[in-house]
Amino acid sequence: MQISDIPTGWLLLDIERKKKEDGKWKLSEIALIDSRENYHNRNLKTSASGLIFQKIVDARIILGHNIRRHDLPKLYKSVGKQLPSSLDIKICDTLELSALGQPHTFLNKKKRYILTSTKVGGNNRRIEDI
Repeated sequence: MQISDIPTGWLLLDIERKKKEDGKWKLSEIALIDSRENYHNRNLKTSASGLIFQKIVDARIILGHNIRRHDLPKLYKSVGKQLPSSLDIKICDTLELSALGQPHTFLNKKKRYILTSTKVGGNNRRIEDI
């Protein structure tokens, strides 16, 4: 797949975090890909944050894995911003989509959640609570 194959208005998003010595998590990398360019920021320079958030706001569709509950909230929180509610309708989260293939139970081993609903944004309960 080439960058030019991505539909206009779509944005692919992924963030990575690393644990600091004090045990807290820190945003360490962000990757944004749209039909025009591949943007990868390893140092998360504050000067680049305007570009990052403008691409997110301008996108028609924001695609990624676990971006609704993890990537986007963590990204906005890292710069002290509130996640705009207007983004909710633009999000296509592949973690949620994967639950559609297993309508009754979907296990996300990393987060240890079971999705107990097939609707996007369904009810989640920790395994330990079941």
